Amino acid sequence: MATQSVDKLQGLDRATLLHIYRTMYLSRRIDDKEIQLKRQNKIFFQISGAGHEAVLVAAGKALRPSYDWFYGFTRTTATAR
Repeated sequence: MATQSVDKLQGLDRATLLHIYRTMYLSRRIDDKEIQLKRQNKIFFQISGAGHEAVLVAAGKALRPSYDWFYGFTRTTATAR
């Protein structure tokens, strides 16, 4: 399998792509740690973002500081533990 050098992909340079990847990886690692702490009963609840890393990073990249505002929302499930 041949590898290609990526100078720009979808208008994003190498440094930006690396930053996006690192943010997505960090998000997943934090989520994994929260799951571990929840199983050990060291935290009361955990809101998972696993599987949504790319969407969350894309939204974060699109928002403008001191201009765009948002409010987080989570729902509880009937099987909350």
